[in-house]
Amino acid sequence: MYIFGESYVKYSYYAYSKPYCRVPAYLVGMAFGFVNESWASDPSKVPDFSRSQGASFLAAAFVALLACVFAPLSDYRDPESWPPWANGAFLSLVRPTWAAALGVLTTSCALGLTPTLNAFLAAPAWTPFARLTFGAYLFHPVAIKWFAGTATSTYHFSIHHVLSDAAFNAVCAFACAAVTWLVVERPTMSATSGLTSRRRAGA
Repeated sequence: MYIFGESYVKYSYYAYSKPYCRVPAYLVGMAFGFVNESWASDPSKVPDFSRSQGASFLAAAFVALLACVFAPLSDYRDPESWPPWANGAFLSLVRPTWAAALGVLTTSCALGLTPTLNAFLAAPAWTPFARLTFGAYLFHPVAIKWFAGTATSTYHFSIHHVLSDAAFNAVCAFACAAVTWLVVERPTMSATSGLTSRRRAGA
């Protein structure tokens, strides 16, 4: 959607800065996680995909990712030309669609359909980011709105200003994500692992 018009002002106020509006993408990711865990624990449940079927799913995922990024360009050529229903549909579906497309890619890696992509994405260097990206996803709109709301002067859109703001917001978002991971996520993971181990031992 066009980000310099009234539609974006409303969206930014009522939805973008609200972390709970990002729950659909989280639920899609959880669903793919449960499916992949089920297939990993019981290989007999894994569907027998042919190479052509796997290629079709991957192609659809890449098309969906590109559509999420480039579809709004039509609204930039003729600003605010999208009707309200198109804005609403795009904003409601873009995040779960993006998450579903990424879920298809990660599932293809788990099934061994894309070994090169899997080798790149499974590199140990990505592990710290994997722990923090969802927290940063939740916190970055809060950081952006906090600093925008407490600013004492208007923004000046120069390349230096935009890059410095982006870097600072990213650092703040990842810092908050790190605290959340240490205080909430890691203890929860440990507790869950402990309960799972006890159940297996009892069985």
